[in-house]
Amino acid sequence: MKLLRAAGWLAQRSAGSRGLWDVTAAKKGQRVRLIQCKYTTALVPSGSNPAAGVVDKNARALLELQGDDETPVDAELWVFHRGTAAPAVYAPWQGSWRREGSWGW
Repeated sequence: MKLLRAAGWLAQRSAGSRGLWDVTAAKKGQRVRLIQCKYTTALVPSGSNPAAGVVDKNARALLELQGDDETPVDAELWVFHRGTAAPAVYAPWQGSWRREGSWGW
């Protein structure tokens, strides 16, 4: 949330973080972001897809909430890797998650 707030986003953490997303972020002129956060002991992201162990039923369900022109919402999966401060950011792509880059892209 510190990363989002520093970039001018209003960010709120979900209570308990047991739902489909952990953070809701809003910024004027931008689509609302529904972000699920995961942590892995893997040192670095490998490839364009997240590790199978971080894609659970909530991550799969969050894919269904990805917005379109009529529903201005972005679903994101942020994976924090051991030893890194910035998350690898994944976005929905063809029914799965694809890496978009790291925070700040």
